[in-house]
Amino acid sequence: MPSTSPRWVTTTRAWRRNDRTRQIPIRVRLPPVGHDLGVLENLKLATPAGTSVPLSSVATIRFAMGPTTIERYDRQRRINLEANLNGIALGTALEQINALPSMRALPKTVRVMNTADAEFMAELMVSFLKALGGGLLLVYAIQVVLYKDWLQPLTRMAALPLSIGGAFALLFLTHSEFGLPAMIGIIMLMGIADKNSILLVDYIQERMRDGMPRNEAILLACRVRARPIVMTSFAMAAGMLPTALSLGLDPAFRAPMALAVIGGLISSTALSLVFMPVLFSYVRDFEEWIARGRRASARRVAGPEEGAGTQWNSNPT
Repeated sequence: MPSTSPRWVTTTRAWRRNDRTRQIPIRVRLPPVGHDLGVLENLKLATPAGTSVPLSSVATIRFAMGPTTIERYDRQRRINLEANLNGIALGTALEQINALPSMRALPKTVRVMNTADAEFMAELMVSFLKALGGGLLLVYAIQVVLYKDWLQPLTRMAALPLSIGGAFALLFLTHSEFGLPAMIGIIMLMGIADKNSILLVDYIQERMRDGMPRNEAILLACRVRARPIVMTSFAMAAGMLPTALSLGLDPAFRAPMALAVIGGLISSTALSLVFMPVLFSYVRDFEEWIARGRRASARRVAGPEEGAGTQWNSNPT
């Protein structure tokens, strides 16, 4: 009970009496009890056996300090703790809170549930991963339809992990928070970074269709396509540079997005000219190995059939 007794003791549950066309809510109220807890202790409680027992036999009634209101979340009692971050990143603050000794030794009946900004950040991360996965799937599907190949689109998309690594590296070096703006920048980066590998692989395949050996086609493509790849990446990074330097409107929101794009462009441009030709060569070897296996299987299947046909024709009957 609260430390100050109410004037009337009222039950929290309302019974209802059926009255023809409507139900009438009924509440039971005791007269004023003051500081005499004996009245409450002697209240009779009905049992399943049909008898009654006093309230004091199943509960201890005493005066004590308690919360003025009881808050619930998902029908469970909760204690809401809030704090100002004062410039600390949300993820860093949660790590420091979870590292407290009191948080590590919580009773089994107590559990921690993140709400407000922490809950929003968790939902945002799930939505970001879904959007990223859906975008990559659409990019792959479009390239499969355009190039009529299942393996080479994977080669063209290999530059995307390289760009993500560069984005995280630049965010880490600049001590920028990985939040909603940085996620938007990475999603933008998926469409920008893929063009490097497309330019390179398409030129290699064009030269190979013209009869040029693979190694010579790879070297020529790296030499010819290096300029447009560097120029387009440099132009995009230069356009994002003022935003990354916080020179525009709302720099706190826009700067992480620009840093993610610039870091991804730098890494994908520098590594795609080295990594993509090697990966293309390995994928090409794998395709040729599969083609040789299919031709060998076709010859093994066709051989017995031809032999059976010759034996049939040579039969005198």
